[in-house]
Amino acid sequence: MKIIEKQKNENKLLKRTDLFLIIDHEGKPTPTQDEVIKAIAEKYKAPENKIEIIYIFSEKGKAQSKVKAKIWKEKIIERKKKEEKSEQEKSTEQAPEQQEKAEDKKEDQEQKTQENKEETVTEVTKDSEEKPKEEVEKEDKKNETQTNEKE
Repeated sequence: MKIIEKQKNENKLLKRTDLFLIIDHEGKPTPTQDEVIKAIAEKYKAPENKIEIIYIFSEKGKAQSKVKAKIWKEKIIERKKKEEKSEQEKSTEQAPEQQEKAEDKKEDQEQKTQENKEETVTEVTKDSEEKPKEEVEKEDKKNETQTNEKE
């Protein structure tokens, strides 16, 4: 991996160095942030925890990437991977508890739906027993009146 410096700005107010680099990575994929940080640390003799990568963009059809980075003089950069790992560990610890809660909720919902189905079935059977008698009588009356009218 070869680093070509395009632009270097000393930002005294913010106590940092802004870098615009082109990295040649012939025969290899786009370098990871960790790889770029190590390469910048070697070239500029800066500690890795004070290097911040803003972006790494590969150029299409070329084995080159454009990199924007900052080297801080005082600020210490914490890597996101450490935070993500700790969050993943927490989620794996909480996952069984959440799964149990989700299963309990599903069981409760299933019980409620079964109870609702039973209630609707009983209501329908009650109505269906009463309605046919009434409907039959009404239909009979209608049929009688229609036959009387036709005659």
